[in-house]
Order: sequence, then structure tokens, then C-alpha cells
Amino acid sequence: MTDKRFWAFLLALFALCVFMAAAHAGVRLEAFGGKCHHHLAPDASWHYGVGGYDTDMNLSPECGQLGVMWKKETFGLRAAYVNLGVIRANNSYPLTETAYFRAKALGMAVASETGRFQGTGVSRGLIFGPVAESKHLGAEVGVAALYNTWHVDFPPQGWKYADGWNATYYLGANVRYGRLMLAVRRYGNVHASQADKNPLYIGPTAGPVTQVLFGLSVPLEFVKWAN
Repeated sequence: MTDKRFWAFLLALFALCVFMAAAHAGVRLEAFGGKCHHHLAPDASWHYGVGGYDTDMNLSPECGQLGVMWKKETFGLRAAYVNLGVIRANNSYPLTETAYFRAKALGMAVASETGRFQGTGVSRGLIFGPVAESKHLGAEVGVAALYNTWHVDFPPQGWKYADGWNATYYLGANVRYGRLMLAVRRYGNVHASQADKNPLYIGPTAGPVTQVLFGLSVPLEFVKWAN
């Protein structure tokens, strides 16, 4: 799916949700902020665990969500835009990776000069799936379509070959008190990768992402009354 097609799909989905809001009760507008935690990809994916190389990375950035939920009695649907935050790295690395892998295998010093880079990565996109809620407790499951980037400041034009889409499942639970909601969600596998084009076109993180969010879930009737 291209970037333009995705955003067209996103707008169409939200237009559908607005139509649902106009036609049905039980629609809530939701806005959350919080923290996400990403996991490192295997060794030598822009970080190096042997040889004393610096790994200065922010794997727990601020993140957020903006969307809608429609629920009738106990069951419903949630659609939202999510941003899983900006990962940052200021790492050192061996200029000759073959020397690194040889040293790692033999338990010896790395015979390579050292370089340094700064990089940033973002994961954002759409989630959609069913929810089940009682008065105060809820659970959800669904699919996330995410566009993931990883950009490094290599001269002259930088490195940005891992950017692309990936789809993954998510599971979540929440506690609600009135219009306030605390939610925890776990995405199955989030990563920037174009490894099908080149095995080296990967980012520094992979695997699950944990998201903790707090914010407002406001009934549409309240929004209409407030206006």
C-alpha cells in the first residue's frame, strides 16, 4: 500500500466513523497520550554488543492516539491513528562489520576503526479492531497498519532505506472511570525493514512494542451538548 493510498483509506475510515457517530448512539471520541517501549533488533542492527561500542538510544519515547470508539452494550469497534513515538540513537560502530563478526565469533578484539552516527525512527499508522467493555474494565484486539522509518545522518544525503509498511496484531486492556481512561496495549512486531530488497535495509528495533496511554474518552452526546 502506498503512502497516498493509506492516508486516503484512513480518511475514508474516519469519515465512516463520523457517519456512525451521526447515526448511532454509543460513539466516543478518544485522545490519549503516554509512553511506548520498543525492543532492540538482534546484535549488529545499528547497535553492537561486543567491543565496547557506545549504544545511546531512547527506546521509550512519548506516544499517543487519536480516534473513535463505537460500542453498543458490551461490544464495539475502535478505529484510531496511533503514533508510537520517535526512537533516537547516538551510537558508535565498527567501520568494517566483517571484522566485528570475526572478533565476536573468536572472542578477540575488533580490528576495525570506529565511526559514529545519529539516527531517528518513527512508527505511526492506523489501528482497527473489536472491543469489549463492562462499566469500568475493557479489552481489545485488532490489526495495526504502521509506516515505520529509520533515518541515519550518513553524508551526503543520509540513509533511509528501511522505510516501509508493516501490519501486526495488537492486544490491549483498559480501566475507565467516567471520561478518563488508562490503557495498556501490546503490538506484536513493529520494525522498519526492507529486508526483502536487501538484508541490510533494516532498523535498530524489532519485536513487540508496549504502549501505556492515559486520556479522555468522551461520549459524542457530551460533545454535541458542549457545542
